[in-house]
Amino acid sequence: MTHLQNVDADTWVDERLALLAPVPAALPDPDRFLPAMHARRAALRTHRLRLGGLAIAATIIFLAVPVTRAFGARCVEACVTVTSRVAQFWRADEPLANAPKFVGSGVGDLAPDLAGTDAAGQPISLLSLRGRVIVVNFWATWCAPCIGEIPVLNSLAGRYGPRGLEVIGVSLDQDGWSAIKAFAGRRSMTYPVALGSDDVAASFGGVDQLPATFVINANGVIVAKMVGAMRDGQYDALIEKMLR
Repeated sequence: MTHLQNVDADTWVDERLALLAPVPAALPDPDRFLPAMHARRAALRTHRLRLGGLAIAATIIFLAVPVTRAFGARCVEACVTVTSRVAQFWRADEPLANAPKFVGSGVGDLAPDLAGTDAAGQPISLLSLRGRVIVVNFWATWCAPCIGEIPVLNSLAGRYGPRGLEVIGVSLDQDGWSAIKAFAGRRSMTYPVALGSDDVAASFGGVDQLPATFVINANGVIVAKMVGAMRDGQYDALIEKMLR
């Protein structure tokens, strides 16, 4: 106890702190290491710039050459197709998973639902006919080419109706059913007839020339369309393929 009392506390603390002081030789030398670090950073920046320049040059050359540009387009198209098919695989349990998502009047679009009204004024829904191949034919009693193709449509309905084909004649007559009923009887139209409207015509792309025909597959997708009278047998191969 006497020994501890004789010790100068300040001196003892200074001695212990001195032991903790860093050795100068162990400290990093900024004058030595900073230039090396800056040189390495500059080298990395130069390397990145070179890689970026090479990528830009390769892209320009790739797009400038027709062959490689076409190859690139095919690659992009294939990637999009694969991505779409993968998405459809995971959503296969949803309705219309493999069908287009847009309703329209072009080949590849989902067909509009409404195809006019029947004689009782009830709407004719194409959606209710899913699972059947449908031929929608826009016509009018005053249209000579329309009259000429009635036997072709009768033949389609007779040959393929039992196998799953539905033929619907959508009249755009302004006089309505008063003109349609008598005409259909005289011409022996064996397929269903509907009365169309401006809205129905607009939903099918604005039908302004008659006759106009749309062929729709069992999934409701438009697979063929034409303006003008159909020839006998014109769509037989297509319909046969879809009804297999």
